Amino acid sequence: MTSLLFPLQFKRQYSGPLDADNVFTLTSDRVAYLSNPLRYAGQVVFDTQDTTLYYLNSALDTWINVGSNNLINYLPLSGGRLTGSVTSISSISAQGIIYAAGGNSSQWQSTYTTVQNNSATTWNYQGTDLKALSGNWQSTYTTVCANSASWIKSTSTLETPTTGISTISNIISLSQTTYNALTVKRPDTFYIII
Repeated sequence: MTSLLFPLQFKRQYSGPLDADNVFTLTSDRVAYLSNPLRYAGQVVFDTQDTTLYYLNSALDTWINVGSNNLINYLPLSGGRLTGSVTSISSISAQGIIYAAGGNSSQWQSTYTTVQNNSATTWNYQGTDLKALSGNWQSTYTTVCANSASWIKSTSTLETPTTGISTISNIISLSQTTYNALTVKRPDTFYIII
């Protein structure tokens, strides 16, 4: 075969491949080409008989179907649809929005920004006011536990009240909700809200 070296552009005048060994009309010709000394690893050819695109392996002895699992399948640059899972061993970046079943990257970025801007200040509640107040609650609890037994007197030991004041004959402890639900609050009952 004669070779031609020229540094100029050319215009195609033939409707076939430029390399005679790019397209094989018979599968037997493609297989026979494996003994050609001009073959090279990665050479891509098309077999019109079985309508399949092949590439030559690195050992130069096997044609591998480009659509087989021996190649990494790439998405087209645009308009492609990927089904199944994707694994990345590096970063994935996009200039546009990435969509997923639960939302999109614009929403994720908005959530990240909101958390980033508020987590250290607005949402950084340490409960200091609650801690200070709960100390008083503990003090009240301790006082009530220590002294409440001496606060209860039976009606037989209560002094007779002065005119206009009722005698307390009952002491009841109950929750605020239960107290609020009482339709009648008896004047002879001392209610302790717990």
